[in-house]
Amino acid sequence: MKKIFLTLMFLALATAIFAQTLATINGKIKIDSSEVDGVFGNMLMRQGIMPSSLNMQDPQVVALKKSILENLIKRELLYMSAQNNVKGDIKKSVDAEYEKIKKTFKNEQDFQKYLNDRGLTEKEIKDNIGKNIILQDFVKSQSEKVNVSDKEIKEYYEQNKAQFKQQEQVRASHIIILTNNKDEKKAEETINKIYKEIKGGLDFAEAAKKYSEDGSAQQGGDLGYFSRGKMVQEFEDEAFKMNKDEISKPFKSRFGYHILKVTDKKPEKQLTYEEVKEDVKNIIVSEKTKKLLDDIIEKNRLSAKIEYAK
Repeated sequence: MKKIFLTLMFLALATAIFAQTLATINGKIKIDSSEVDGVFGNMLMRQGIMPSSLNMQDPQVVALKKSILENLIKRELLYMSAQNNVKGDIKKSVDAEYEKIKKTFKNEQDFQKYLNDRGLTEKEIKDNIGKNIILQDFVKSQSEKVNVSDKEIKEYYEQNKAQFKQQEQVRASHIIILTNNKDEKKAEETINKIYKEIKGGLDFAEAAKKYSEDGSAQQGGDLGYFSRGKMVQEFEDEAFKMNKDEISKPFKSRFGYHILKVTDKKPEKQLTYEEVKEDVKNIIVSEKTKKLLDDIIEKNRLSAKIEYAK
């Protein structure tokens, strides 16, 4: 359910002064490049990737941004129906979420600077929060219509046992010196210097906070658990051959030079029905809810006029 919700509705607070309109729905609702870029940037940062390290003309990047645009269009089409499901005054909830956003800044002055730099107003933010709350409540109302029997859950598990294997996983931290638009020799010298400091006794997490050039630096380089196929090949090859608590020598990927520390490892194992029963139920509920939402979106798409920028 959470995946459906996050896919269909993302609050993109980062707007751009020179945003380009990418799509218009019914001549009124506009989706611009700043919204797409906001979602795209957030996705990269969650994976510890700096947007500046990518070629924006890469076909994969272009395809991903197109997919984000389509999901934002779906969000608006779903909102057409969600508006008819509003129960009561949501102002209190909107104000509470707005205050949560403000608390992520050091003070009121920093918050106002953030708004001014991006040309945002309090009303615009609250309108977006309100839309998200309405959509969230609507998705929940649709999921509550779904019924799942124990028989369905058991059958799904038996037919998809391979899906419920806990894959081999590694938890790792890294330090990266990016090479995009940089002198590669200098980047290599920098990573080697950092490696010597670590071998000399500098704590790995402290070194990551001090030197690493991606979004994981604040967490001491921690990237959490990941299975095979989730990271770039060079990174994955190093991580899965290393032992727990081992620190790699510097190595290069297409993003830059890394030093990697494996902090934990989990072997592959088959999960039992009882271990995953609730997860299976949630999967079935999500699939059935997604079908309900897709039907609503497509129904609204038929009556909507969607125009794309040329």
